[in-house]
Amino acid sequence: MLETAGKNWAVKQIYDIYTISNSLTLKKDFDRCSSDLINDAISKGCCKSKEDFSFKDCYEDKLYSFASKGDYRRQYTMDSLRSNARNIDVGYMKRILRSHCNDKVGNFRSGSMKSICMHGGGVISSQTTGSMIAQLRSGSITLWCTNTSLPCLSLYKPYWFIENKELFFTEEQQSEAVEYWKKNELLHRMVLNGQIADISSFTAKRDEVEAQLMKLADQVKSDEDKIEVMRLAKQSEQELCKILSDSISTAKKKRWNLNLYYNWYWKKQNNSLNS
Repeated sequence: MLETAGKNWAVKQIYDIYTISNSLTLKKDFDRCSSDLINDAISKGCCKSKEDFSFKDCYEDKLYSFASKGDYRRQYTMDSLRSNARNIDVGYMKRILRSHCNDKVGNFRSGSMKSICMHGGGVISSQTTGSMIAQLRSGSITLWCTNTSLPCLSLYKPYWFIENKELFFTEEQQSEAVEYWKKNELLHRMVLNGQIADISSFTAKRDEVEAQLMKLADQVKSDEDKIEVMRLAKQSEQELCKILSDSISTAKKKRWNLNLYYNWYWKKQNNSLNS
């Protein structure tokens, strides 16, 4: 684990479980560091001696750390992984990355920086814009990526490092990549805006698709197999978008949200997205 503060840095070798989330985590327990790390902290009055030194305490932006709730999210992910250390798999990682700090966030009525699947709309606000799981085993790497915001709504799709321009956006296709993201984002914004009464039927269908993709990903033998699975994932995502779009268009009425700040925030964000 490498953590930095300007030109200063500290490194810790990780042997089992470790998580980070928008805050420094290393204190005295690092293995190596930049040559002036401790002396620089002493000269700035951040600590009195080597014995008194803590990388996190001396170099962290306290206000940013408090506002971003990085320590809260980090503690949640550490506890979640440690409690299930013998059974960590892709499915379990998805559940963590889709988790919310309370029902208001999970039901798209509020935003919070405390959620792993972060929703915008709080007074201090940000949102998960993409999510990825790296699965390493037997010398192979499978990436499970959403490519879209809000993991709780998105489909995790398998990717492999293969030369195939059909399945990936190139540097010259930035406008196409943005349009792909916006197509999904507009649907997600409608869900955030209460324009679907029940999201559970959609997420149940998405979970079925993910289970099928995970089974197929376990069976691939060649690059050709991997390409076919990635094509299927892309097609499945398009079909799920259609299902979600139909669910939104057939909703009888918009769900009312009494959180006025949340409503104002998303009205502002949607105007920006559509401008």
